[in-house]
Amino acid sequence: MHRWLLLVGALGMSACLPEFPERPQVPRDVADDGLPDDLGEDPVDMAPRPGADAGPVDARPPAPDVVGGCDPIVFGQPALRVRRWAGEPIPPRMVSALGGCPPLALLEAPPWAQVTFMDGTLAIQVDGEGLPPGRSNDAIVLGDALGNTAALPVVVDHFAPGPGPVHDPKVLVIAVSGLDAQTPLPPTLAALVAHGASTDGATQAAPERPSAWATLMTGVDPRRHGVNAEPARVRVPSFTRRARDAGHPALVASQYAPLAQTILREDLGEAVTAGDSAATRGALLGALQGNQADAFVLATDQAVGTADSDVDVIVGGVLARPTFAQEDWLFVVVGVAPGANRVPLAFARPGTAPSALGPDADVVDVAPTVLRHLGVTLQPGWELPGDSPFSGAEADCTNREDDDGDGRIDCRDDDCAGACNLSCVDLDVGQASGVIARGETREGRYRSDACGGGEAAEVVIYWTAPADDDWLIHADGTSFNSILYAAAGDCGGPEIACETGFYGRVDHFNEDPGGFVLSARAGRSAVLVVDGQFFGEDGPFQLSAYGRAAECRQASDLGQAVGVVSQGSNVGTPTRLPPREGDQRCVGGGPIYATNDLLFRWTAPEDGMYRFDTEGSTFDTVLRLYGGACDNLSLLTCNDDAGAEVHSSLDAQIAAGTSVVIAVSGYWQSQRGDEGDYVLRIQRR
Repeated sequence: MHRWLLLVGALGMSACLPEFPERPQVPRDVADDGLPDDLGEDPVDMAPRPGADAGPVDARPPAPDVVGGCDPIVFGQPALRVRRWAGEPIPPRMVSALGGCPPLALLEAPPWAQVTFMDGTLAIQVDGEGLPPGRSNDAIVLGDALGNTAALPVVVDHFAPGPGPVHDPKVLVIAVSGLDAQTPLPPTLAALVAHGASTDGATQAAPERPSAWATLMTGVDPRRHGVNAEPARVRVPSFTRRARDAGHPALVASQYAPLAQTILREDLGEAVTAGDSAATRGALLGALQGNQADAFVLATDQAVGTADSDVDVIVGGVLARPTFAQEDWLFVVVGVAPGANRVPLAFARPGTAPSALGPDADVVDVAPTVLRHLGVTLQPGWELPGDSPFSGAEADCTNREDDDGDGRIDCRDDDCAGACNLSCVDLDVGQASGVIARGETREGRYRSDACGGGEAAEVVIYWTAPADDDWLIHADGTSFNSILYAAAGDCGGPEIACETGFYGRVDHFNEDPGGFVLSARAGRSAVLVVDGQFFGEDGPFQLSAYGRAAECRQASDLGQAVGVVSQGSNVGTPTRLPPREGDQRCVGGGPIYATNDLLFRWTAPEDGMYRFDTEGSTFDTVLRLYGGACDNLSLLTCNDDAGAEVHSSLDAQIAAGTSVVIAVSGYWQSQRGDEGDYVLRIQRR
């Protein structure tokens, strides 16, 4: 307890003072919510707004028994609350004090404030540099000549990063129903918007209320998330689901019931709370106190001014966390206003200077910004179109790396729009897999010195790998004598693969007929060209891209069955399982000329030697056996012909409980055919 010796009162000064008693205890939790009481919003003397909880604002210590018959010491306001963003000056605050037995004296003040008392007025100057991050609760205590005391509660909310390394990212998303570009911002929302990267005119393309909420939560447009005029379950994960899957728990507290009950019902399960203002506020405060999540979403569905009261309490709950100084908080404010083309959008981080978002700002920017702040790596397969205001730019448009971490690499990144040459491209298929393109070849324009093609017609396709994998690129189904080749990055990139068919192959990846294998990381792009061998070689084409690991995961599960375990037809099935270097040779030394693949997963019921065969099939088969996880699949053994027969047979020693992947394929362009009816049999020898 520090006692101040400066004694200035409304009626003069005294050089001889009695010993003052200890100051009264200031209640810190009148609302019994486990947090410091909400003391109002207005940064100047913080008078309560209409609709705000008035109880904690008016709470003050009970008047002490007054000694000497003087009036109690009374302050001109029940409490003082100040909010400060890092780096901003705090203007002085003046609070009157009346009553008591003169002279009144200043007994105690917070260590982060300079306080003087003269002529019945407290002059309070908060020292921003000495103010700790988060919420600080203290009091200014006055006493009179006869030992009577009174305390003015002082609460300062300091939006500032901690003094040490900040390592624990957290997010609070405040989505306000009915808030559009024309709506005046109430105080708490206005303060957050003013201190962030913000705009009052972010694009909101969804015209209906359910679709607007789904667009915000998923970061994609209604064509992809599937929600329109009526509430429905989203077809793609929300950003809160992606955060949770990456190890960052999330909580959505929604006053818009369909968001919790339908749109995100199966996306987050019990982590979505529906209810009125009190229920959602309580859910978020409880989660903040219990440190139950890294991402918090408040979805309001009430008048904007009333919603501001909830926002004020929740933001106070964030600042009151004892770990706030060690956390890196991102506050997001976004309007959800169906029918409005423009809504406010702001991303505020303590310690980051305010800035203006560009004219392309969109509500779909919320999802990638939140995920990147939490440290979640954006996957190209998510195809999130939004941008983060805190991301950098793609530093090199040719290095096939995601320099700025936005999930888009080189020419797929808008940062490289002026640096990439895509003038040769006829068709952009994005991150497609399976059959990625069909059509007709066109007049020749793109020339490959290494692969040929001459003046034949061609088609140029721009493709991006949707996942890390070995991708089999082939033109099976093309009606003419074709050449297939690839260039890295854009039209001017180096040639990285070629398959010439008739003239032999110049690629070094494998000996698979009709295609080549590209080992590509997710997000890396290539220019793929289907060309003709000679002038006049043109017509309908079909181009496919199948990932080795992706196709392995889709193998049909045979369980532990023995005997005839599967039979049917491989007519029209694609070539799906790309070989790897080292996989090219089958039993007898021949290459794996396999096509029309059927994939099965089988688990050995007991230790033993097992025989796998295709006897009874109506075409020339190739049989392969693979072991290991799909991401690291390895060829165990392979057979083309079992003796003089064209069916296949192989033996393998397999331990109980071990799973293998079986590929039943046709031998490419065999005189006996490469497709038809097949039989797959497994027997223990």
